[in-house]
Amino acid sequence: VMYEGWMFPRDGNDPVCVLTTELPPGLELQTPPKDYSPAKMVRVAGYYFKLFWYESGEPDPNDATKKRFRKAPLLMAKSFSLIPPPPSSSGFWLGEFLPGLLLFLVLVTTILFTLNWYFRRGDRRLAAERQARFDRENPFPGDNLTIPKRAERDELP
Repeated sequence: VMYEGWMFPRDGNDPVCVLTTELPPGLELQTPPKDYSPAKMVRVAGYYFKLFWYESGEPDPNDATKKRFRKAPLLMAKSFSLIPPPPSSSGFWLGEFLPGLLLFLVLVTTILFTLNWYFRRGDRRLAAERQARFDRENPFPGDNLTIPKRAERDELP
């Protein structure tokens, strides 16, 4: 049994024809042959046999009714090996980092707003107690005097 596979190098558009006697584990024979979608990464070590002429899907520039013939290297090998797909670089950013960053920002914002509310509540309570004490100890009742607020006190001479 002999298997024929057409493989495209990572940095090129022209295919390489590989003849093997064994299929690697994890790769099944497809009848009729078709493309793998998504493409599988493979590694092959074999012997260069010759340049192989094949009929491509491109129209011939001289005769539009015919297909163009192209050359491809023909390798012969016992088998080839499948390479596991590389981890997606965007997977970490979109899958783990970005949600973690957003959660951290929401958490920090919530803590800041909570602390701001807590301390302002205490400031308002202290200001109300100070005003009540001033009203109780005011030697001039009926004058409706109030303690000037901090901004007003800073402007006083």
